[in-house]
Amino acid sequence: GGAVGVFGAADASFINCNFMVNTLSDSLTTNLGGALYVDGATVTLTGGTVINNGAAGSGGAMYMSAGQATFDGVEVRNNRAREGGGGVTANGGSLAMHGVLLLDNSTLAGNGGGVNTNGTALDLRNVRAAGNVAPNIGGAVSAFSASGVVENCQFDGNSGGSVGGMFLLGTGPVSVRNNMIMENVGGGLMVSGTEAFENWNNIWNNVGSDNLSSPAGSHTFSLDPQFVDAAAGDFGLGQYSPNVDGGAEDPGCLDPDGTCADVGLKGGPAATFVAPAAVAGAALTDLGGGDVRVTWQAAVEPTISHYVVYRDTAAIFRPSAAKAVFSVPHPGATFDDTPPVGDWYYLVAAIDSDGYSGGYSERVFATGGVVSGVGDSDLPRSMAITGIAPNPFNPQTKISYDLPRDGQVQLSVYDVRGRHVRVLIDGVVNAGRHSVNWDGRDQAGRAAAAGVYFVRMDGPAGVLTSKMVLAK
Repeated sequence: GGAVGVFGAADASFINCNFMVNTLSDSLTTNLGGALYVDGATVTLTGGTVINNGAAGSGGAMYMSAGQATFDGVEVRNNRAREGGGGVTANGGSLAMHGVLLLDNSTLAGNGGGVNTNGTALDLRNVRAAGNVAPNIGGAVSAFSASGVVENCQFDGNSGGSVGGMFLLGTGPVSVRNNMIMENVGGGLMVSGTEAFENWNNIWNNVGSDNLSSPAGSHTFSLDPQFVDAAAGDFGLGQYSPNVDGGAEDPGCLDPDGTCADVGLKGGPAATFVAPAAVAGAALTDLGGGDVRVTWQAAVEPTISHYVVYRDTAAIFRPSAAKAVFSVPHPGATFDDTPPVGDWYYLVAAIDSDGYSGGYSERVFATGGVVSGVGDSDLPRSMAITGIAPNPFNPQTKISYDLPRDGQVQLSVYDVRGRHVRVLIDGVVNAGRHSVNWDGRDQAGRAAAAGVYFVRMDGPAGVLTSKMVLAK
C-alpha cells in the first residue's frame, strides 16, 4: 500500500479523502496496491479521489485480499499497474462500487484495466468505466469466479485485447442487467457461467462483437442510446431513447419515480435522476367514425417542453422516432387520432426543456373495436412474487405473483439443495395478479419433508425466486 495498509479485523473509513501520486516504485511485482492495500480487513471510501497512483505489481489504486471494500461516489482515475487491475484488484472477499467514476486506468500486463477480480462477490451499480486499458481480458472489468450483481453501469471507450468492456465468468449467482456497454475496443460484453444471468443491457457500437455472452439475454438490445449530450458528458436519456424504461421488470430495480428501470447510469433506484416524472392519467376515448382521443394529466413540473405520443400495433413495443405519431406542446394534454384499421396501442412521454425524456404512461389501446378507456394501470408494472402466506406453513400455502404482460410462465418448487420438487404452473398466463396453492407435496404426490424450500418463477421478464418454510 503506497499510502495506507489495512489488515486483519480493522475497519477503516475514508470520507472525502484524496489519494494522489502514491507509488510502489521498485521492480518487485509482490508490491501491491499503489494507494491502498487491504488484507482481510473492511475498508469504506466515501467521496474523494484515488488519482495517479501506481503499483509495480497489481492494483494501481487498491489491492485487496479476502477483505470487504466499498467505494461510494469515488473517482478512481489514471492509476496504473504492471500485473493486472490498473484501478482495483480484488482476490476473494467482496467489492462494492456505487456511483463510481473509473477513468483512464491501465495495466501493462494481465487483465482488468479498471477492475480485476478473482473469486470476489461484486456489487457494481451506477458505475461509469471509460478509457481503461488492459492488453489481455477486460478493458474495463475482468471478473473470474464472480458472484453478485452488475447493474445500471456504463462501460464506454475502454480497450482490451479480448473484451474491451466487461468479461465476467460466474461461479455463483450473478446478475448483469440494465447496463450500457458501448464503443469499447475488443468487444463489448462476455458473461458466462451456469448461474450467470445477462439481460436488459444495451450493447452498441463496440469494435469487435457486441455481445459474446452465453446465453445472450433475450431482452438485451443494440441501439443508439440517444443521449442528450454525450460529448459534454451528459448521459441523460433524450427523446426517442431506447433506454427509457428499457430495463428489467423487477420491483427491486425500479427508477426513483417508480417506473421500470432506465438502462444505464441514470436508471435504477440509486440513480441521480434527471428525467421528468412518468406521464400519469393516460386514457383513450372513442370519438366514433374510427377516431380516438388520447388524453393524460399535464405535468406540474415547470420545465416540461412537450409530450411525445407513440403508437404501435404490438401490445409491448419499444418507442422510437419511427413510432412517434405526434408532439404536443406543454401544457396540452390531448391528441386526436384516426389510426388505420386494426389493433393500436399508445404510450405518452414528457420531454423537458433540457431534452430529457421521462418514463412512459400506462398503455391505452383500441383493439378489436374495443377501446381501453383509462390506462391499464390495474395491471402490474413488473413481474414479481408478491407473497407467500402463510410462511412458515403446514400443510399448504398460497403463492401470489404479478405478471405485467401475457407470456409463458413456469412456477416450480425446489429444495434447499437445488433439487426439483414440484411444478405448480407451466403454460401461458394472462397479464394480471395471480396466485397458486402448494399443498406441500412433490411431483409424485408424496408429502415433502419439513425444511426450507424455494419457489422459482420463470417468466417473460426473467427469473425470480423466493424462500418458504414447510414447518413440522
